[in-house]
Amino acid sequence: MSLKKAADFFLLFVLLFFTQRIALAQSQENNGYSADDAILVDSLNARALAFRYLDLDSLSFFAKKSYKLAEKNNYISGKVIAARLMAVELMYKGQFSEGIDLLFKEKLDLDTVNYIRENAIIAYNLGLNYSASGNYKAGLPYLNM
Repeated sequence: MSLKKAADFFLLFVLLFFTQRIALAQSQENNGYSADDAILVDSLNARALAFRYLDLDSLSFFAKKSYKLAEKNNYISGKVIAARLMAVELMYKGQFSEGIDLLFKEKLDLDTVNYIRENAIIAYNLGLNYSASGNYKAGLPYLNM
């Protein structure tokens, strides 16, 4: 695939992604955050994800910025994705206990609300962090949820 075709494909993907996110955010405006907040958080998360394999400092910068904004605006889905990205960064740096602590904090926050997808994301990443740290026995229940 040529570089131009890859760039066009990526641009189309980003356009479709944000079009879907705008519609979702507008439908969830009654949950305490506006569509603008959701779009900004989601774009910061997408930018952080783009740096996942390239630059951990940039991943950390955008994920933390997204996390703070999502927390301020009570945007649970965006906050969970940002926490997952921050835990991935900690996992890559070998700081497994810090990543596990961060994910457990999010899990405790989610136990009071009914967010099935977000609970699954947190559980899966807890399993990954435990497994990456070598504690397979502790990680297995989270990976089998």
